[in-house]
Amino acid sequence: MPTPKTHYRISLGELGGQHSWIIHSAKGITWHNIPDELVTLLKRLTVNQLLDFSLGSDGRWYVKYRQKGREKHELSPSLWMDLNQGSNVKLDRLTLGPDADHWGVHRATDGSYQRFRSIGTRDRLARLMDSRTDKLKTNNQIGFVALGFNGDWAFSVHGQVEHRCGKPFQNELTSGKQAQKRVSTVALSSLARLWIIVWEDGTISHNLPINIANQVEDYCQLQHSLKTNGDQSNSGRSKAPKAKPPRNNQPASTTSTQKQQPVPNPTQTTNTAATLSSLANATQSLARQVSQTTNQQRNVASASGAQTLPKPTPVPPPPVQTAANTAPVPKAPITVASTSDQQRNVASASGTQALPKPTLAPPPAANTTVNAASVPKAPIAVASTSSQQPTARPVSARYTTLPLVPKAPAITQPAPQAITLTIPQHAPRVASSQANRPISRVETISAKPRVYVPPKKVSTTLRQLDPADWNDSYEYNKIVRLFQDGWKHPHKRYPTIKRILSVSLPGHLNESYQDYKDDLETRNGWNVKEKETTCSAGRTFSRFGSGIYTSSVSSKADDYSITSSYSPNKFVIVAKVALGKGSIQYRTTESLTAPPLGYDSVLGEPGIDLNYDDQAVYKNEAIRPAYVIIYERPSSAPPVYLPPKKLSTTLRRLDPFHWRDKSEYDKIVRLFESGWKHPHKQRPKIKRILAVSLADHLNDSYQAYKAKLEERDGWGANEKLLFHGTPRHCSLGEAEGCIDLCGSTACRLCLIMAQSFLVSKVCSSDRPPFMRFGSGIYTSSVSSKADDYTNKLSTSNNKVVIVARVALGKGSVCYRTTQHLTEPPDGCDSILGEAGIDLNYDEQVLFKDEAIRPAFVVIYEQPVVSPRFPVTRPTALRPTALRPTALRPTAPRPTAPPPPPPPPPPTNSSTSGGCIIM
Repeated sequence: MPTPKTHYRISLGELGGQHSWIIHSAKGITWHNIPDELVTLLKRLTVNQLLDFSLGSDGRWYVKYRQKGREKHELSPSLWMDLNQGSNVKLDRLTLGPDADHWGVHRATDGSYQRFRSIGTRDRLARLMDSRTDKLKTNNQIGFVALGFNGDWAFSVHGQVEHRCGKPFQNELTSGKQAQKRVSTVALSSLARLWIIVWEDGTISHNLPINIANQVEDYCQLQHSLKTNGDQSNSGRSKAPKAKPPRNNQPASTTSTQKQQPVPNPTQTTNTAATLSSLANATQSLARQVSQTTNQQRNVASASGAQTLPKPTPVPPPPVQTAANTAPVPKAPITVASTSDQQRNVASASGTQALPKPTLAPPPAANTTVNAASVPKAPIAVASTSSQQPTARPVSARYTTLPLVPKAPAITQPAPQAITLTIPQHAPRVASSQANRPISRVETISAKPRVYVPPKKVSTTLRQLDPADWNDSYEYNKIVRLFQDGWKHPHKRYPTIKRILSVSLPGHLNESYQDYKDDLETRNGWNVKEKETTCSAGRTFSRFGSGIYTSSVSSKADDYSITSSYSPNKFVIVAKVALGKGSIQYRTTESLTAPPLGYDSVLGEPGIDLNYDDQAVYKNEAIRPAYVIIYERPSSAPPVYLPPKKLSTTLRRLDPFHWRDKSEYDKIVRLFESGWKHPHKQRPKIKRILAVSLADHLNDSYQAYKAKLEERDGWGANEKLLFHGTPRHCSLGEAEGCIDLCGSTACRLCLIMAQSFLVSKVCSSDRPPFMRFGSGIYTSSVSSKADDYTNKLSTSNNKVVIVARVALGKGSVCYRTTQHLTEPPDGCDSILGEAGIDLNYDEQVLFKDEAIRPAFVVIYEQPVVSPRFPVTRPTALRPTALRPTALRPTAPRPTAPPPPPPPPPPTNSSTSGGCIIM
């Protein structure tokens, strides 16, 4: 199915948190911030070979092109897992969006074209596309589909555009509709709300930053349109219309390109007729003389025993033209070589140019008895040609061409036959009919020059590259950089390169390597990874079986370079390797004799059994030597004992009953239990805790980042232990001895343990990501929140969370969702999401790889979830200022007098002598 035509092809993507783009127009192909393998592919394509392309987030890409008459497509290596279509599927169209979103068309096994998609939470887009595309007969009626940042989308069916791209985009579409313009295609960005609209008239509208806008406006001009400049992307090479040859019976005056001949003057016609009449008489007289001379020469030749000359064919006289019957007389060239004095007089009497005096023929041999006076000075050959237009006849060096008639005026009737008299300058000693035969026009045209074909190269040659020569300086500097960047062994000092030799292989070796590359390119779904790596011939240890080993580490190839002890130099080979689809291995597998099924090579990655990378191929035609580097023997480092660096991650189980591990074990248990805050999930039981021991280079980078943060006044590293949840696909920690990493690329847990956290991989989990504060690494102090992002294996009832050591630095406190962030605000190092408005529980977001390292792994039972009840979101308490009150002086209040004492109770008493008797 042909790709819909447009004036320009534009795609916006993201790589490493930066914008990336590709622009394709008749001016050329330009790009920015795209993967290296995509750059290599685009450099091999021309403007007409590129058919379609698309960029997504995290460096994902898709390219469709035509090469050698066949349509091919290539994708980024990790994209097949997101598409879920299989590596042998025939893709016809593909549009990539942020994260793992995509829409495409592939060819089914029955030959029909089927649509597939994964558009995340864009429910309205799914409903609209289903309603608009269900009754389509062909997928070509879908003009474009674009997926953008934060759920934006746009598509076109039958020229009608549907979108969700915001108010500015809608305003631009409305303005274009009022101007009676139609949309050709739309490009959206995966990193921010950026868009480009290409209209049917070749103009563009965009919402882009200045650096992208300059590139787009430079290439997307109407003079560089792919439509107006003959874009052959859908039809291959352009086929020029074949011009129909004119018919033989068609008169020349009926053609549209021939100019109309002017009407001749009667006086000129009369003079021309008289000239032709005198020319006819002179030609007849000359023909009779030629016939007589030829007969005499034939008699002389027969008397001397020579070969008899062939009898010439008589030339019919041309018709004499009169004034009444005028005819167009083009310039009729007459070719005449040497002639006799009598012929010269005849030519001069007819009013033509005087002929040069001929060269005398050499005298006959001494044994002949022929009278020299009776032999003519030169044999005369008469030939006639006829054509409607005068053409130049090839004449040898011994012939002279002289016109006998001046230029005649143009007349409207057909021209007579042209007369050519060809006379050699001297007579050969032995006459030959083959030698005297005139060369025909057919023989002259069919005689093509021979093309020189150089002999095939059958041996290998070496040539030294001169760094001072501009032809070799680029190659020389490229190999020097490759050698320097690959020298990674710390105990060996970098040596001095003495010279570099370029290898020129025989033709059959280059052809077999190219055939192998073409065979890999025909496989749908994987591109040819051609790399320049160093190798050596002295390797004896086969880590991945019997194969040919190479490495991007030049100091590793130096270990296998063996030279004589008295030689001060060593050498390594830089080879071109067609890796194809590589199988990543972390552990030694010496039993291999071929790559795993469906793969072309083995890629050994450092981390477990390897300190540096290895690449192994198992076919001779997959690798060819390209350069030889001669360098000084590297000197060793000073003989100071240095403890070996730890190059891989290891795990160790904490024993809660051992005095060495008890304090760390109890601290992680308290941290886990105090962080379990979800009311609908019961707090689970911890089965075991593993301590993570990272590689030295990961610890060094984290400590360097901490030291940089501590240099700031007022803020420290602000280091905390926080929880991070991620899915797993192995049984790590299930039993007492299961502490080895699985090495699978699908297990996110083991990848974090081996390589630490990577910002570029934050969207690669199985769970559809929701990035509340942009693309960063998310942690939380709430262990039950990290539990939401873990998974449970079908064979186990346990789950796993990571306890990470995080250097927060100066944090920017946020309460609202802000999804467009790619870095913290100026002056801050992290984002601190606080609960209260958009969050129920806290979050911490980091945007640098070296700011976080895994410290512990907690294995616990799957929590029991009770029926969920609505959780009231805590409201933020706003502190209110106390209203000050003025102190007014008041008069003292009067106090009431004390109550009188109660009267005494009545008693029976009597008085006597002033005494009271009770």
